[in-house]
Amino acid sequence: MEKVNLPHNLLADVRTRTTLFRCGAYLKTSYVSPNYQGVLTFALHNVNAYPLEIELGFRIACISFMEISGEAVPYHGVWQGRRASTNGEHERPY
Repeated sequence: MEKVNLPHNLLADVRTRTTLFRCGAYLKTSYVSPNYQGVLTFALHNVNAYPLEIELGFRIACISFMEISGEAVPYHGVWQGRRASTNGEHERPY
């Protein structure tokens, strides 16, 4: 549901909100590269012994932005735009 449109001079860091963390769940996230445009993907992990019910619209993440001074390599990867999954297809050899 969450999308970003970062300029070439900003890097974003996505973290678990403390409310969710205190319930025994956390997000596995990564930095969002400069120039990335598209949907954010998170993995939610419940480490609590009890099921966790999350309603649509529940705030699970917070994001901070860091300005980059100097030159940054802008993101030009396969996830640019609205694409959120490969649907199991192999993208490219590494």
